[in-house]
Parts: sequence; structure tokens; C-alpha cells
Amino acid sequence: MRGRGFESHRRDKFIKLKIDMRIHKDHFGYESDLDDPDTYSYLPNTIEKVRDQMYNEMGFSLLYMDFFHPGEFSKSDPQRKRIKKLIKSYIADKFNTSLLWHQEQLFLFQDETENMC
Repeated sequence: MRGRGFESHRRDKFIKLKIDMRIHKDHFGYESDLDDPDTYSYLPNTIEKVRDQMYNEMGFSLLYMDFFHPGEFSKSDPQRKRIKKLIKSYIADKFNTSLLWHQEQLFLFQDETENMC
């Protein structure tokens, strides 16, 4: 009877790590690792700058839905509901001191709003 080889042990470890990762799948099917700081490398690297950009994104999305295209985004529109949910969750924890948390929220918000146009 053969024992477990080194390669099978490494494969099992890789699979376990893969399961523990938080993966975000965008509307095009592209997957991003939410726990990898490289995912957010294009975003600002201070909480204040990320927060400012997030507020700008929120304002733009609300203006876009309410004033530029009010007929396309009714109160029951699924995308409007997702955007409102993201805004509420960000505002509820806006004083979080983790830069990665703020970057993740901005990343998710940008992903949701980039397919509005």
C-alpha cells in the first residue's frame, strides 16, 4: 500500500486554500480574489482618498439613476436595490480603520456601477 506522496499533499493544501479565499465574480464572469491586496492596486492608498472616491462614485450613481436616466431605474429595479444596499453597508461602517476594507467596498461598488451605462 502506497502512502501519500508529496504532490498529493501539496494539491490538497492548494485546494484547501482555494476554498478559503473570498472570490468575487463580476458581470462578465471575471473572478477576483477579495483578500489579495493586488486586486486593489489601482485604488488610492489612504482611507481618506478611498473614502472621497467612494463618495464621488455614490453621488454619480445616484445622479445617474435619479436625474439622467430616471425611466430606466425604477424603485424596484434590481440594480438600484443592489446599489442602495452597497451604499447603506458602506455608510453603516464608514469609520472602519482598515484600508483594505475601504478598498474592497469601493472595488465592489465600482463593479456594480460600471455596467450602468
